[in-house]
Parts: sequence; structure tokens; C-alpha cells
Amino acid sequence: ATAAAAAAMGASISPSRTAQPIALGVPGEQGQEAAVAAQKHWAFVEYDDAFLGVLRGKSAGSRDLRAAPVPASAASGVTLARSHVNQQSLQRAWDVTQRTTREDWDEWIRRFGVTLLQESPAPTLRACSELAQVYPTLATELFHGSFVSCWNELGERYQLHLIRSLEIAFRSATIPPKILQILLNLAEFMEHEVEALPIDIRVLAELAFKCHAYAKALHYKELQFQTRPEDCVDALVTINKKLNQTVCWF
Repeated sequence: ATAAAAAAMGASISPSRTAQPIALGVPGEQGQEAAVAAQKHWAFVEYDDAFLGVLRGKSAGSRDLRAAPVPASAASGVTLARSHVNQQSLQRAWDVTQRTTREDWDEWIRRFGVTLLQESPAPTLRACSELAQVYPTLATELFHGSFVSCWNELGERYQLHLIRSLEIAFRSATIPPKILQILLNLAEFMEHEVEALPIDIRVLAELAFKCHAYAKALHYKELQFQTRPEDCVDALVTINKKLNQTVCWF
């Protein structure tokens, strides 16, 4: 039943443009307000579609995922209000203190994913939060989109705290490999589609190698080689051997 509900939710978050609400027969100021509300709604739908397209493996293209959604008609002069993001609630969710067992980490990633949806400024993603509480796979599927939508709204202090928490998670001896893989994929997503997270390249390289993601490990080590080649040669040789590559680019 939950899988069917998830499928139904997936269908509902990509509505047809032909179904846009139109304020027909509504006089005066009420009609203008209804039209403005509809315009705001569909601006958010287009913004959310950028996330959903990326989650399906498509590039964001010309859409800047760091930018706030804007109404389709710039001529209207409508200013689109963003949904409030509770930064304190997110901070409590990503906090990694007292996470010492595999069960602790499983609960951490579940809670973090659901809270990202609950606090997302994108209405389509926020609407998924209740279902994600009973169907955790949905929060995992939407993790990248919900993360970047909230990341854009965080103040610098909160962003730095989040990065520190992620780096602590990377170095934990008890965190399950599947959660490390989720975080590694997140870092890759942010680098390719938005902006690289300010995480030490050496940490990402070690994480990728630990997860047997050797192509990703090679990518990070090659980036590190550009600034500190003396620290990377042995690692690059090892990674290339893992990839059955006998010639290193350096």
C-alpha cells in the first residue's frame, strides 16, 4: 500500500501544465489575487521540476538550483515569498553527537531526510514529508533535492555546522557503508549540479576508497594532485590498479 501511495505521490508531483488554475469569473481584486496565487504556484512547480529532473538523472541545464523560484511572468512584478526554513530544526536533525551504533546512524539518516523534506522551501518536496515518515525510502529518493533546497536557505554559521557534522560522520567507525554511500553521492551531486560542498578533498577521497567507489576516489585524488602532488602519487597508483588501469595520467 505504501509503495502504491509513493507511486501516486510521484505522479502528483509532476502535474500537467494544462491543469493550471485560472481565476475565471472572479471579479475585481479577488480575481487578481487568485491569478497571482496561481502564478506563484506554477513558478514553484517549475522550480521543483528542476529538482525532480535531476533526481531522474537529467542535468539541471540552464536552471540555477541556487536561485529562488521566480514567477513565470516577470512583467507582473510579483515578488515570490519563500516558505520559511526552520534552521534550528534542521540543525537538531543533522547533529551527530551521541551517534555510536549502527542503529543510531540509521535513525540519524532517516530523521535527517524527513526533516529536510519538512523544512524544504519547495512546496512539492515539503508535501512529501508526511508520506516519507511512513515510507522512508521516499526521503532517500528525494535526499539530493531536499538537501540542496534547504542548503540554499542556511546561514553561513549553519552551513559550517552542517559540514562539520558530515565530516564527523565520514570518520565514524560505526556508520554503516550504505549511509556513507548516500553522503558520498550527495557530495558528487552537489559538485556536479550546484556547487561543491566545502569538504576537504582528502576526506572525500578516503571515503570513496572506503566505499570501493574507485572512480570517485580517482577523481578526488586527481583534484588533490593539482595542489599537493607529493601526497597523491602512491594513492593514484593504487587506485588506478584497482580500476585495472596501468597508465596514470600524471
